[in-house]
Amino acid sequence: MLLDPHELSELILLIKKQFGIDLSDYARSSLQRRFHHLSVLNGLSTKPQLFDFIQKQTSKNSLVEKITVSTTELFRDHSFWNFLKDDVLKTLGEKDRVSIWHQACSSGEEVVSMNILLQEAGLQAKTSVLGSDLSDQLLKKAEKASYPERKLQNYKSNFSKVIASGNFDGYFETDEHKQFRFKPEFLSHTGFSIFDLVLDHSNTKFDLILCRNVMIYFNADLQARVLQKLCNCLNPGGFLALGHNESLLKSKPLNRLVPYNASENIYRVY
Repeated sequence: MLLDPHELSELILLIKKQFGIDLSDYARSSLQRRFHHLSVLNGLSTKPQLFDFIQKQTSKNSLVEKITVSTTELFRDHSFWNFLKDDVLKTLGEKDRVSIWHQACSSGEEVVSMNILLQEAGLQAKTSVLGSDLSDQLLKKAEKASYPERKLQNYKSNFSKVIASGNFDGYFETDEHKQFRFKPEFLSHTGFSIFDLVLDHSNTKFDLILCRNVMIYFNADLQARVLQKLCNCLNPGGFLALGHNESLLKSKPLNRLVPYNASENIYRVY
């Protein structure tokens, strides 16, 4: 199902009015794919059916999870996490206190990965970690940090490629549903909060912000605004990590944002 520009604008307006979610500056091609995917999954064959389906959603959370892309796993992109471990965290470890923000943290695997790195580096006690997302349902999953057993072997493999001599089983336990759960004591310095990257603003300063594979869904103007927002939340010398496919800064450079590791899309603010 392909929506024409007018229909797509009407659907964006409907979602904004009914749920307070502003998709007006999301890339149109991305929205087309998400609405098509939503239609296929729910057997919607006509445009009126799609509009009716959206209107009948009972909560903002249910809609967010249907139209946004949530792809994450423990230590996804091994080279990225190895560089954080071997370089960025060693640099930040020289500070008395460290603050880290995971924007669009989804179900929390990235937050768990970071906490493992911090524990291995001996930095967890002096580091505060914040995970945020648009959906409080996803944040509840992130807070629980419990994952299906079918993912266990893949996550163990990813772990071993970053923490070669580490003990994966020391970080996890089996919960009452026979899932493997990140031990709560390793999240003692971590908090979670709803945050809309498009609409919300933060006055908190961080030393490292991870916002990976989010802005690929935004148009160029929104990308630039979000980048500026994130830069304003970084302490001098702080790091910003984007996704591998987010080569945004080549077309819209920011004066304060300097490439630190181009291959891993990590930048530093001065």
